[in-house]
Amino acid sequence: ESEMRIRTDGRWYHQGGEITRPAMVRAFASLLMRDGTGQHGHDTPHEKLSIEVEDAAFMAIDVKQESGALAFRLNTDDLVLAGPDNPIVARGDADCPALYVSVRHGTEARLNRSTYGQLIEIALASGDLSVTSQGETFPLVPA
Repeated sequence: ESEMRIRTDGRWYHQGGEITRPAMVRAFASLLMRDGTGQHGHDTPHEKLSIEVEDAAFMAIDVKQESGALAFRLNTDDLVLAGPDNPIVARGDADCPALYVSVRHGTEARLNRSTYGQLIEIALASGDLSVTSQGETFPLVPA
C-alpha cells in the first residue's frame, strides 16, 4: 500500500496531505499503471504499490482539434492524441454522462466540465454527437 490517493478532481494525496509540487505529481503519474482488475499502482523492479483512485487517474483540462486529431492536455501537462490507441469512451447515462480518454498503461483521464463542453461543440459542428480523431469515430453519448 502506497498510502496515495487520486481524488475525482485530479488532486494527488499521500498520507492524507495533498502533493502540491507539480513535478512530483508528474513523476508519480509517469509510473502509474492500471491492471486488468482495475487496480492502479506503481510497479517497480523491487515492489508493487497500490494507489487508490476515486474515478480516473487524470483530468483532461483542454482539447484542441489539429490536423485530423483531437489533442487533450492533462492536469499533469501531458498531451494525449485520441485515436485507435487512445479511445474516447462515454460512460454514465443520458442524464449524467461522463467522457474519458485512454492515456497509457491502462489509465484514463476524465474530461473536466469545460473540456467536455469543448468536445460537444466540436461534435455539434460536425452535425451529430460523435467526434473523429486519427480516423476513429467516437460517440459522445453513453450506450
